Amino acid sequence: MNSKKSIIIALIIIIVGVVGFFVYDELQHKNRVAVAYKNLDVAMANQIKASIDWYYAIKGEYPRNSAILAEGLPKDNKDDKDAVENLQKSIRNLKDFNYNIRGDNQAYKFTYTDTAGNKQSVEGNYKEDFH
Repeated sequence: MNSKKSIIIALIIIIVGVVGFFVYDELQHKNRVAVAYKNLDVAMANQIKASIDWYYAIKGEYPRNSAILAEGLPKDNKDDKDAVENLQKSIRNLKDFNYNIRGDNQAYKFTYTDTAGNKQSVEGNYKEDFH
């Protein structure tokens, strides 16, 4: 009888341990997915920022809107074309993306809502950032 109780207690402990492991693993998976989506948002925003700065370096002013940005970047080779295509995808995929420039065309700001629902803002001023 004692050995049966010991076996039952051992099985209960094993079952609780296995269930606990799966619950912990599921929570960790959700956290990893959330971090991956946040990193994706940041990467897309950084790509857009780099493209806007690239446009400024070429044209001497910021584009008036995101469509002009894509049109004004070089498309001389496959890498340039791929970069512009990826830029357009990033702009489409950032929720609530909104781009504005300052009146003198020397600074910009874009905003978007990240996957966690938080409003994010990115600002740039070529002369302050690079000189």
